[in-house]
Amino acid sequence: MIRLLLFFAILGALFYAALAYGRHMIRRWQHSFTQPTQQKSLGEKLTQCPYCQTFVPTSQAYQAKGRYYCSKEHANL
Repeated sequence: MIRLLLFFAILGALFYAALAYGRHMIRRWQHSFTQPTQQKSLGEKLTQCPYCQTFVPTSQAYQAKGRYYCSKEHANL
């Protein structure tokens, strides 16, 4: 009789654990649809110097004649 009660207690605990795990997985699956995906910031935009073909960050580039250059010397050429 005690073995039978112990068997059902273990069976009930396993059923409860499986049910809790299933609920957790369903919530996790549903949560993946509600969160918008966020894009990682890849840094600053690079521009290419038309004279030497070097890429420089736009914030460090020199603008002249409607173009971006890597240095003042190349902008004046």
